[in-house]
Amino acid sequence: MENDNDQIEAVERMLKAEKSEDLLKQSFGIYLKFDRGNIISRIIIILISIYFSIKISTIETVIVMRDISSVMLDVALAVFGIIFTGYALFQAVLNKELITIFMQDIKKDKKTKECKNTLHITNWNFVQLMFQFAVMIFVNLFLRISLFIIPDNFCVCSLEIVNVILSIIALFVYFYHVMVILWRLISFLYNIYELFNTYAVSEYISSIDNNK
Repeated sequence: MENDNDQIEAVERMLKAEKSEDLLKQSFGIYLKFDRGNIISRIIIILISIYFSIKISTIETVIVMRDISSVMLDVALAVFGIIFTGYALFQAVLNKELITIFMQDIKKDKKTKECKNTLHITNWNFVQLMFQFAVMIFVNLFLRISLFIIPDNFCVCSLEIVNVILSIIALFVYFYHVMVILWRLISFLYNIYELFNTYAVSEYISSIDNNK
């Protein structure tokens, strides 16, 4: 009975109407997620981001970031296309058997106590990643335009130490954002792998039932 109630709650949560702006805000939660499954990778990302930030802030920051933002924009556009294709494939392989399996597999959040089915979670993981790659594209496009306008020796204020500190903070936020999103591609590939395994098994069972 409890499982039935959890399934009903999960379905209701799927049908809950939300604005695109709210979904975008929720997608930023990807950067604040620290648990036993990703703590090591997050520490590595933070350390690398700090190193890059300090290193770039002590050289020709504007010139270097012009090249970096240009490369990252090209990467973001290419990967966004790959993710969108993967999402389209995900929708294409969903058959009745897979939908039943995913809808009946309920996960309860330990903190919020919210019930969600696997289909909702998998769908949100795709959408969340696409949202953040869209943000990454916008940020790098903005940087690419802005850095071509401002002079090479641009400074926020006359104090060198203040400029360096502000530069380190801004660069850390930038590299942390980029590296978390790129690291999430591993989860994306794993989801595709699991999805097609499940699809293959469901098709195999369906063919056996048809033969019988």
